[in-house]
Amino acid sequence: MDGRATLGSGVENAVHKAQDATGLKFTESLGWGKGVSDKALVAAKEIAEQAKEVEQKVEHAVEETLAGVTHRVEEQVEKVEEKKDTDIKRLV
Repeated sequence: MDGRATLGSGVENAVHKAQDATGLKFTESLGWGKGVSDKALVAAKEIAEQAKEVEQKVEHAVEETLAGVTHRVEEQVEKVEEKKDTDIKRLV
């Protein structure tokens, strides 16, 4: 962190501690409440975007897995049908 961020963080912590101890609402009177809600809104939007990206990746992975499983099942069905045909021919 640079000096400005460190100082800002320290001031913010001190204000919150004083606010907790006194019950006064310093953050609102200083106009920090809006800044915090704006930060929370930005963070929420970022999280929503990340969730959409994860959802797309998971959906793609599930589709690939399902396609692979479907292919293997179809191969097994073909083998069973071939074996069935071979067994029937032997019986005849």
